[in-house]
Amino acid sequence: HLLPSSEYAARISDFRTYDAVSRDLLKRWCYPVVPDNLPSGYERDFRYVRKQQYLYGETRSSPKSQVARTAKVTGPGIVGASCAILENAVVEGTVMGQNCRIGKSCVVRKSHLWKDVYVDDDVTIEESLLCSGSKVLKGARIGKGCIIGNGCVVGENVVIPEFTRITLSEEKEDDDFDDFDDDSEEDDEEDGESPEDMTNHELVGKDGLGRAWQPSDDGDDDDEDLSPIDKMKVQSIGYGSPYEFLRNRVISQTGGDDLSEQAADEQDEEFFEYGNEKNFNPNGELITGRQRGVDVVKELKDLCMEHDLSNPIENLIIEVNSFKFSQNASYSDCAIAAMLAILERMPITSDMSAVELISLLKKDLAHWGPLLRKVCFGVVEEKALLGVIETSAIGSGVVADVLMKAPAFRFVLQTLHDEEILSEESILSWAEERENEDGETPQAELFAQKPTQDFLAWLKEDDEDDDDDDDDDDD
Repeated sequence: HLLPSSEYAARISDFRTYDAVSRDLLKRWCYPVVPDNLPSGYERDFRYVRKQQYLYGETRSSPKSQVARTAKVTGPGIVGASCAILENAVVEGTVMGQNCRIGKSCVVRKSHLWKDVYVDDDVTIEESLLCSGSKVLKGARIGKGCIIGNGCVVGENVVIPEFTRITLSEEKEDDDFDDFDDDSEEDDEEDGESPEDMTNHELVGKDGLGRAWQPSDDGDDDDEDLSPIDKMKVQSIGYGSPYEFLRNRVISQTGGDDLSEQAADEQDEEFFEYGNEKNFNPNGELITGRQRGVDVVKELKDLCMEHDLSNPIENLIIEVNSFKFSQNASYSDCAIAAMLAILERMPITSDMSAVELISLLKKDLAHWGPLLRKVCFGVVEEKALLGVIETSAIGSGVVADVLMKAPAFRFVLQTLHDEEILSEESILSWAEERENEDGETPQAELFAQKPTQDFLAWLKEDDEDDDDDDDDDDD
């Protein structure tokens, strides 16, 4: 069955795809199936709140969720009913179910917390899943790719290694993902073994509960070169393949176990060609799913350049998202490509004034705006988009000539801010980086333009006024 361009389909086969599809839903790729527009019959009703990022809050008459004034919560994510996020906590891109509690000075990033999850003070959780009723006690650290099962407890100051799965289910021959279902706790109660009896205190601490879940080797694996542990990692949230793992896999897949030294060198050259700079992330990890020699930004830009303006922008959004997944591209790649295409498609002339440029830009944003808002996932993506404008301004050609003439650059920033494509946070973060740079550079010259400085001063003042209003509301 071939999907029409306006439809979305995905199959959740493991925790990694569970996370990916969840984020698609939060980013409204699955519209009209979105948190604020669920089909009739659902008991929970979500109120959609958008502040440059996709953040949803569950509406219930009582009790309402409480977020401390000094806490920072950013989307895409959901804050369920009756939740509490205490002072100085940082919650980024996280889905929280009902009745969750996040303590003081915690950091929770890109994770999933099901209902009734308790997180004590000074805890760090990275790209993990905490099942219903689980607890993480004070000072604990949860590495990326972890799963804390129903009712499990991570003890005080315990560090859980990356890709560890903790459960209170009994170890069985058919031990599988069902150990993390909501029903698993009831099954264990029927078996009669107490949580304390099955707990590995070396893993979860003296005040913890749970044992390490180990994947079974059933011998029926399509990826025969992957061990059960490696397969589990590949299926986990936050997984990224390191260079050596992929190199060895390439060699094994091509029958390279018996390669001579010369052949092995040739194999390395081929692999390095595949793993060129564009195919590595900032952590030095090779981006999986990337075809050899593919420049994802160029390909994404070409998609935007070929887009017919008479067609709905939603069609292009689906194409961009499909290509993004096929090449494991980032949203920053999408934002950079889209902005490059917009600037290239604009009929800019060397004698164009700043007012004429902005009039043209506003007209184009009426069509392209939804795409830019979709791919600007947060501050990182917004700064990537801003970087395109800055680089275009200090480059060469007609676009550079126009953008470098004050107040054109300032007007572009202000227009993108007014259109809710660039947030105050991303613009001020970019400005802080430029303020700390030394030397006379084209970037410094552009940044120092008086209209640009006036706009940044206005943004800072507006941001401070918002903080004062928040303090008054608290009083």
